[in-house]
Amino acid sequence: MDVEYGGNGALNADDAVPGLDVLQEANHPVWLWDLHRQRISWGNGAALTFWQEETLLDLIEHEFDPADPMAALFTEIQQAGSSESALYPITLDLLEGRRPVTLRCRLLMLDDGQPGILAELIEDTGLEAGRFTRFGQMVEQAPLALSLFNLEGRLLYQNPKADRLLGRSAANASLAALLGDSELAEILLGKAARSGTASRLVEVKGSETKDAVPFLCRLTLRKVEDPETGAGAVVALWRDAAMRNAALETAAGEKAELKALLDAVSDFQWRMAYRDGAMRFTSMSDGFEALTGVKAETLEGLSFEELALRENVELSPALRQALAGGSPWRDIGLAWSKGGGAENKDALHLSFSAVPLRTREGRQTGWAGIGKRIAAPLEKTPAAPSSSLSEDIALFETLKFGVLLLDAKGTVTGANAYARQIFNIPLHGMAVSDGFSLQDKNIIERELDALCGGNGLMPEKDDTGLSVLLPAARTRTGTDQPLRLFLFDRAAEGTPRPLAVFLKPQAKSLAARRPCAPPSRKPSTR
Repeated sequence: MDVEYGGNGALNADDAVPGLDVLQEANHPVWLWDLHRQRISWGNGAALTFWQEETLLDLIEHEFDPADPMAALFTEIQQAGSSESALYPITLDLLEGRRPVTLRCRLLMLDDGQPGILAELIEDTGLEAGRFTRFGQMVEQAPLALSLFNLEGRLLYQNPKADRLLGRSAANASLAALLGDSELAEILLGKAARSGTASRLVEVKGSETKDAVPFLCRLTLRKVEDPETGAGAVVALWRDAAMRNAALETAAGEKAELKALLDAVSDFQWRMAYRDGAMRFTSMSDGFEALTGVKAETLEGLSFEELALRENVELSPALRQALAGGSPWRDIGLAWSKGGGAENKDALHLSFSAVPLRTREGRQTGWAGIGKRIAAPLEKTPAAPSSSLSEDIALFETLKFGVLLLDAKGTVTGANAYARQIFNIPLHGMAVSDGFSLQDKNIIERELDALCGGNGLMPEKDDTGLSVLLPAARTRTGTDQPLRLFLFDRAAEGTPRPLAVFLKPQAKSLAARRPCAPPSRKPSTR
């Protein structure tokens, strides 16, 4: 098979490429690529070994996908139209895996008149490619668009993501050619050489094709060095600014859409976070001031209780209980007085709803909520306990230890402020034995059975309590808390009305255990 090429970008038969008999004897792989058939049409013995084929016929029948890196490179060379020989860095997809190499390629005419590419594999030829194999592997495996340059700025390797972003350029291309500004390239390379890193928003002329359009990239250069050979290079990280800006615009648009949606269903929005032992306001939208006259910035750092005390507003038991839990809640009413007490004719009726904010581990960190003005007080609120129960828990609200009201089955029906601040899980409707560690569950259940069976503890009896552990995942502080738990029956007669009281043990009492409790237990994360 004869091959021909011409200079000045035009294919003709004026000049001859070295004959195939000469190339056949070459020690490095050489092959011809048929651009029309998209496959190899000839290769020397070294090419057969490189492509792991037995015969020339096998090599000719070796099929390539149109998206194969080499096929795509050869198509780009054809589109560029130049028949000058040039070096191209590329990562070939071989049977044993992806391999960064450098090809010397030339556009020419095959003997059947169709355009083709003469490709020679350039390896260990004194070029720097051989010295940077380890860097090439690092660049190749990276999930980002990376290129590898020598310290003078000549392109050595480029991974597939950079291929897609920048296009495939000739190996003699440089950072200066990509940027279209040799002075800027020199400045960035110098900065990377001095301090190890250089970064700037640049305009990139990625592909050498005629229709290539410059685009903006955030370019970061980092100097690297092979500890074995001492060879130095510069890794370039490319981030498409258009994609980044599009992502920012998308996020801003989604945020605006969400705000518009919230504005459509509410009059104001608010957020709280757990700080200094309580849930405190971190933000409140301007709509709250428009309704109440209270400036949003004055709420920051206040808890709901502190806000109610400052503004002379009474929090309903339902709202207190919802704030103490960890589940979403909605449409809980609050009567907001504009002065003169709750009976004032100018009193506002507000409705609050919220969802909990949690870490990836599930620990609650705050609330995100909305509020709106309503025409009249809500007759029913989903989270509201019975009136008698509300009165009961109100008796214990200001105590400096935890109080849990229980029904005859040991289910929590109320919790005072101290208990709500300690626990990070919804309490209402939970079995009290489930609130503490698994090791404590059986002990608490036995005590409840004895209590409700008439043989249990009474308030006047001397009792040292149970040593229990509140695991970190159920606390607002995120740390294990050892506690002393006491169980009482509040009912003088009839159906038992258990009461659970817990407090932090004194240092001397940590060693004291009830006979039914394990002899020793250290707090651990559960």
